[in-house]
Amino acid sequence: MKVSLVYTGVTPELIELVEREVKSQLPADTEIVSHKDPTIIAEVAKIGYVTKEPAARLVKMFMEYGDNFM
Repeated sequence: MKVSLVYTGVTPELIELVEREVKSQLPADTEIVSHKDPTIIAEVAKIGYVTKEPAARLVKMFMEYGDNFM
């Protein structure tokens, strides 16, 4: 099985914690693929709310990698 994780905020600690927890809940042979776009959360934080541009980028990520999502 392959599982994709989407991150809009990226720190090594966040990724390590999330992937460790996901791995602990799934079969050992599960492949985890990470997709990152930290510009999404950075733009939302700068503006103060979600606009259509970062929302569209997030949706695009799900559309591009959707076959791998659980």
